[in-house]
Amino acid sequence: RKDKPIYYYINNNEHEKEDLSFILQKWGECYFKDLQKLATSIDITNIDYLDMLYNKIEESKILCAENETIRGVNSINQMMIKSFINKKVITSLDNYFPGEIMMVKKNNNLLSLYNGDSGLLVTIKGDHTLYFMVKKSSISASKDGYVKNNIFKIASYVFYPLRMISQKEIDFAYAITIHKSQGSDYKNILVILPKQLGHPLINRQIVYTAITRTKGNTYLFSSQPILEAARDTLIQRDTNIDL
Repeated sequence: RKDKPIYYYINNNEHEKEDLSFILQKWGECYFKDLQKLATSIDITNIDYLDMLYNKIEESKILCAENETIRGVNSINQMMIKSFINKKVITSLDNYFPGEIMMVKKNNNLLSLYNGDSGLLVTIKGDHTLYFMVKKSSISASKDGYVKNNIFKIASYVFYPLRMISQKEIDFAYAITIHKSQGSDYKNILVILPKQLGHPLINRQIVYTAITRTKGNTYLFSSQPILEAARDTLIQRDTNIDL
């Protein structure tokens, strides 16, 4: 990774919460600060604007090894939401708001939404409906842009009324697990590793998977002992082939 810089933030566990909050605040200010405003009352006839919105959510991603604990996906997502989502906006649905980054976590064949599909919640100019905007070139639409029911497509972007999607099928995605990031390529990533030595997800393969999710900058939040443990722990596959 000589052409892909990695920046380390060596964490002192005594100030874990304060350190993590500071890092996330800076990350959010850089990538998410104006996202809610940009995703509200959008002009869907402006394809360049739609491209800008989608590129913005693909510009960065926070990758965590685990789901739970303060360093897990669930906690990190809630921290981001509390920091950058104004819940006084007019349009919301079941406590979801425009500007929130979402990912499908369960296949819905009827809607052609599949595990790992990511997008943005938006509202459209003159319409208070909350839509899940996702890029899907494979879905065909009629000449007037309609796919079926109230789903419609503009260029490569499909707009699903959020009310059609079960809460069990979708979740916040400012942060996702390293496992779910496989196959993705983000411009900037923040990798947050567990703090417990001996954690089963501290190994060379998972760190390698994380830092190869970008062709840009990698920021790594960890402690020196954890990084050394990951470097020295190699998981042996059943095929006897090491990664």
